[in-house]
Amino acid sequence: TVEEVLQLARMNEIDEIDLAQSYLNAVENLARSSLSSIFWYSTKINYAFESQNGIVSTLYSELQSLKVPYFRTILIHNWASLDQASRLEAIDFLNTLLSDGICEQIGVSLYSVEEMDFGGWVPNCIQAPLNFYNRDFLGDKVALRLASEGTKFMARSIFHQGVLLNPHLLEELPDLAIFKKFCTENNFSNLQGAISMYDSQSLFTSLTIGITNAHELNEILCEPINACDLESFPTISAVNPDFKDPRRW
Repeated sequence: TVEEVLQLARMNEIDEIDLAQSYLNAVENLARSSLSSIFWYSTKINYAFESQNGIVSTLYSELQSLKVPYFRTILIHNWASLDQASRLEAIDFLNTLLSDGICEQIGVSLYSVEEMDFGGWVPNCIQAPLNFYNRDFLGDKVALRLASEGTKFMARSIFHQGVLLNPHLLEELPDLAIFKKFCTENNFSNLQGAISMYDSQSLFTSLTIGITNAHELNEILCEPINACDLESFPTISAVNPDFKDPRRW
């Protein structure tokens, strides 16, 4: 299955794979493929001062397994749970990884706009959620300023952890009715409706997707761009916060 996914990805000029040190067996599964060395990899680390040596050791081991010289991007995965002092330590640690040549770019993985507290630091990359029910970063002044200063925004959770691709959940999750109505009015499939959120904005310049096999990847790749006016998306102010934020599920 991994081999088929990688072959299809390569044929369609997808060249980067998103990893995290917490993704169980991900590197090992990729390393078994003869194609692993032709991709770029970005990864996420859970920072703690006492774990620095272990993190570095694991990063080098992963690079060796994947047969690549360095990561494209390394992101702090647990930024939201770090206090201010630990965040400053984490930034210093990322800069060390950058200067040591372990990666090309550094940044953070965020969940909410309130977490964009970097002092004077401008990260190379920010990975953040973007989907029909979470558009918070699109109009945020700090996000727009960082983008103007060179920060690249990488979108994730475009399918809202897969919920948007499962219309049969409507009875269990009434908040899905807004999305279903939007798709019906625009003659979109659930997949088209979900991806249209990314196609309709300009802040995020790359999109991370989760798939389980080559068929799912091909289905996504075959979709045309479905851009809409952002103002045409319905407001979601009445949506339950427990539904909007997967961390509360």
